[in-house]
Amino acid sequence: MHKQTHRRSESGQALVLLALSFIVLLAFAGLAIDGGILYTERRRAQNAADAAAMAGALGILNEWDPVVAAYARAADNGYDNDQADNWVEVYRPPIEGPNAGDWNYIMVRIRGTVTPVFAHFVYDGALENTVTAMARAKPPTSAPLLDGQALVGLAPHGCSVVWSHGSNMSSIEGSGIFVNSDDPDCALVANGGNQLMVTGGEIRVVGGWEIGNNSTISPTPLSGALPVRAPQIEPPTCSQDAVVDNATFTVSPGNVSSLDFMNGDWTLEPGIYCVTNGFRINGGSVTGTDVMFYVESGAVSWSGSATIRLDAPDSGEFAGMLVYQDEANTDRMTVNGGSGSSFTGTIFVPGAEIQVNGTGGADGFHSQLIGNKVDLSGTADLRVIYDPAQNYVLREPGKVDLTQ
Repeated sequence: MHKQTHRRSESGQALVLLALSFIVLLAFAGLAIDGGILYTERRRAQNAADAAAMAGALGILNEWDPVVAAYARAADNGYDNDQADNWVEVYRPPIEGPNAGDWNYIMVRIRGTVTPVFAHFVYDGALENTVTAMARAKPPTSAPLLDGQALVGLAPHGCSVVWSHGSNMSSIEGSGIFVNSDDPDCALVANGGNQLMVTGGEIRVVGGWEIGNNSTISPTPLSGALPVRAPQIEPPTCSQDAVVDNATFTVSPGNVSSLDFMNGDWTLEPGIYCVTNGFRINGGSVTGTDVMFYVESGAVSWSGSATIRLDAPDSGEFAGMLVYQDEANTDRMTVNGGSGSSFTGTIFVPGAEIQVNGTGGADGFHSQLIGNKVDLSGTADLRVIYDPAQNYVLREPGKVDLTQ
């Protein structure tokens, strides 16, 4: 009899433990279910806040009412600011955070309620989520390449990134010179008895400079400039093939394997020339108005025995760009301009050296000369007259992005 009573007592304890375990398991299950619902609703609210902030930033960019746009997008995603189940707040400019007071930013905060499945057994009331999103409108910008410096050597290291030598006199007017090399002694070098004169700008060097052999530079270069990265410009595409007419000495724009002029009086029709294997002018005359040359590979060599008059486009995506040599093209560009030659527009050779041997003419270059290195040499005088209206302007489209 004693043994049977003991077994019944143990059986009763097991039922109690089982009931308690069931309650605990039920609590954990309820927590998991309500937690999942809360997390899902938080993600939905965050997505709605992100979309509303982006709509507001787009409104800033397009000069709509950004606050109205943000509220409307939140409502489209189920948060209508009914002040009962959800509350939406839009601030332009933001009222808190690192961008508080900046009118290029917009802030959206959404607070929403969640009805629990099990939590109401232990908690009286709805659960809440509060999320915040911040978006920025970056207006479109346009600016001359590299602050409009008339002559730029882009190589980040090494000597003689800009090198003035020979017996010429080089004149840079309307802007200055920038040398990107960090070499502490000889990023900029002038020797050979020449003169390098800048009016209307400064000579700024990341590293150091060296003047020797009776050369002169004016004004005195300034060391310690901040280094820059080469501008990234999307190359053009040409939809048709160029036509070279040897009977009329004319060339139409388009894709062409190479341009090679030895004699004759050639006219290049307006447009973009996509050149895959170099561009040589070795005699005669070549005239082109509203023309641009994209040189994918091969060297560019223009001889001083030719009369060359080239003018960049006045309008379009590549307005002001005369020569764009692909960054992967490391072949040197050599310009030996004759006394009757003139050039208008930016010459951009980010992957190679530009060697300019002077023009000897009063007109010279109405250009911005940008190369990995720039070599000013020869005996003929060189004149660069920089006017931003005649050169390429880098345009960045407006954009919106989430910052929080």
